[in-house]
Amino acid sequence: MGIVTIKTPQGNEVKAYSLDRTMAEILRPQYHVDPEIINSAFKQYLKGTNKNIAKLMYFAKIFKTTKKVRNYGEVLL
Repeated sequence: MGIVTIKTPQGNEVKAYSLDRTMAEILRPQYHVDPEIINSAFKQYLKGTNKNIAKLMYFAKIFKTTKKVRNYGEVLL
């Protein structure tokens, strides 16, 4: 769920969490991520061309961070 395969600079393929999953998951209380880092990450995510708001909201529902994701989205859009 939310795992993608990416290439490292050396050309190896590794599995990592998708950007959408990461953005929803960093808002979980147990991670204690600095609000300034979250704000910067959401700004970059929302300006990017590979964002997928539907997937972001799907993962936010799973991780119970829907309200926080909406708050960041409303403020930054």
